[in-house]
Amino acid sequence: MSMLEHALTWWNLGYAPLPIRPNGTKAPACRWRDFLETRPTKDELGILFAVDHDGYGIITGATSGHLELIELEGRAVREGVFEHLTEAFADNGLSDLWGRVIGGYLEATPSGGLHAYYRVNGTARPNTKLARRPSTPDELDAWKQAELTKADQIPERQLRDKRVQRINDTQPDDVLQVLIETRGEGGFTVVAPSGGRSHPTGLPWTAITGTPATIPTISADDRDALYTICGLLDQTPEHPADQRPAAPSQGA
Repeated sequence: MSMLEHALTWWNLGYAPLPIRPNGTKAPACRWRDFLETRPTKDELGILFAVDHDGYGIITGATSGHLELIELEGRAVREGVFEHLTEAFADNGLSDLWGRVIGGYLEATPSGGLHAYYRVNGTARPNTKLARRPSTPDELDAWKQAELTKADQIPERQLRDKRVQRINDTQPDDVLQVLIETRGEGGFTVVAPSGGRSHPTGLPWTAITGTPATIPTISADDRDALYTICGLLDQTPEHPADQRPAAPSQGA
């Protein structure tokens, strides 16, 4: 199947698919925000996919029937967060809800993360970070190197020196790494079987359970319960938010 044919599978189910750029950025290959309120027509999809693409994605939120997803970053999966999350749902009597979500349609990302999709019988919420943790020493070093490279571009020496000092003084608790986040209203997500030039690794997104046709619809209360349980795994230290730099999300 071509990427257009895969995209039409989603489109026929009421979702809003779009091609993505073949440069590893995972960004849509068009003005995707034009479709936040009205999804592309079948004819428009034919035009958008006229050029060969290695991948495509889905606009989340209202235009796709209030589609949301829970995303576990690759680092989270490697650190056992999925298992801890499953235990947390069980401990709170919500194993059935978690089972419906991950059993409906679950994908693995090229970076080792997980995407669990569901529609909300209500209004999709905006993209939300649900659980984070402080950086490890290696992660902090990588963040500092990236920030110092940016600081080198500041032309005014005094401002540059101040910025470098702030970067060097940054501690692990100051830069948080995302473990669990969502995509919802105003969001976009790449889906299987995208691969090749769609991701820096060249690896594909792969379906683990279900198909787009088996994505469950849950109530707004159940969606809020998902958020609450995922939030139990948050390790954010007590810290003034306006002094805490944000680490870039690894994403899919």
